[in-house]
Amino acid sequence: MEKSPEQIKREASFEKLWEEEISPALAGLSDEKKKAIKYNIGIFGVVVTIFLILAFFGNLYSINFETIWWPILVFGCLALSLVFFIFLIKNNKNNYSKNFREKILNVIVKNTKFGWSFESFSDGFSSFKKIKEKQEDYIARFEHSSLYSSYEQVSVDEVIISTYQNTNIRASEVLATYTVRTKDGSHEVTVFKGFFIEINLNKSFVGETYVMTEADSGYFTGSHKMNINRLDIKETELEWNDFEKFLEIRSNNPIEAREIFSPDFMSVIYDWWFANKKNLRFALKEKSMFITIPSNVNFEPTFTRSKEKEKQIIKEHLDLLWFIEEITEMLLYYNRNKLN
Repeated sequence: MEKSPEQIKREASFEKLWEEEISPALAGLSDEKKKAIKYNIGIFGVVVTIFLILAFFGNLYSINFETIWWPILVFGCLALSLVFFIFLIKNNKNNYSKNFREKILNVIVKNTKFGWSFESFSDGFSSFKKIKEKQEDYIARFEHSSLYSSYEQVSVDEVIISTYQNTNIRASEVLATYTVRTKDGSHEVTVFKGFFIEINLNKSFVGETYVMTEADSGYFTGSHKMNINRLDIKETELEWNDFEKFLEIRSNNPIEAREIFSPDFMSVIYDWWFANKKNLRFALKEKSMFITIPSNVNFEPTFTRSKEKEKQIIKEHLDLLWFIEEITEMLLYYNRNKLN
């Protein structure tokens, strides 16, 4: 299947945005990035040098030096190295990570319809108790979505939030894992890693509906299945054959499920899935639509990423926000016209 006109338009919009705004913004951060690299080299150097100094003194009497000048020379070199690395740290303090998020997010937000903002759990001002409470709230919402089961630990990273027409929306980076323990040790298995989105409406859905892309549908009964072991949640068929092989739907209110997953709504989902090739899960329950999208992308900047990789990561975040906005607007339309 060829790309839809809407996909082609979005890709062209991003390329223009990259050339005119994002690439210059990244170039403006080059000096901060150089400082950040030197700063981290300094931190690494201090740690290694202190370790070598401790190792040197710990083995001083067991090493057979031919002359007293050798230990003095070795210690002098280590001391000079320590001074040099401390100098690097002191003279290269920077806000590269913070400025990267602010500048790039500002460009992204300017090119979306909703007023998005970046929420961090480690802003330097919140108390540990407040940070923990905030994280626990996001984890509770992930668990409430029932989109995954069989995990033991959940961690939540940076969050992007918005309020649009009295609808609260938040997209967070989530990692859900469980631990496998054997006689030889233990290791973690990833159940889900990616974006977790909640669109909170001001009216409740009549029933509950759970959806996933066909390629992912084995997880209705597999090891990473949805947490919906209830007899009233049954397989639901759509009335549009073009999408029957694309999504698998289960609901306790088939009529509502068909009304929400109309051809227009399905077309938006399919276009995004076709462009990104990532399996989606949806849960509609109470007043919220929950969505999970697998991803290994981390918005936090690193020093080893190429410009092309940076471009890919920024595009994925912008595509995500555009997708959420389209889904939200269609849900709001349904909300106004159908929900009681």
